[in-house]
Amino acid sequence: MEVAYGTCRAQLLQTRDDILYSDMGGKKADFRVQIDGRPVGVTVTRAFSFPYDTPFTQEMASTLLTDKLGDILAENLNVDSSNSWDKQVLVVFAYAESHVESLTAA
Repeated sequence: MEVAYGTCRAQLLQTRDDILYSDMGGKKADFRVQIDGRPVGVTVTRAFSFPYDTPFTQEMASTLLTDKLGDILAENLNVDSSNSWDKQVLVVFAYAESHVESLTAA
């Protein structure tokens, strides 16, 4: 949320457990914010490998992005109309410049 506020002046509307869904056991966004008067769903993930000195490859990045973008589609279909959003963003925290390079290539 701190990143969303710092970059977009986003205002927190709801956290993960407060957003209503058709299937409460289904895919969920991490939080819902308001940016420029519009509701936005936010999903957050981390791009890293373990142990930390293990390379984060383009293949790993592709798998992560494919999974998370698929989750976003499921979240959009699952969110209750009373809590819907106009847009949804995926925030990816990368631990190293090489991780960013793999994500960009993917």
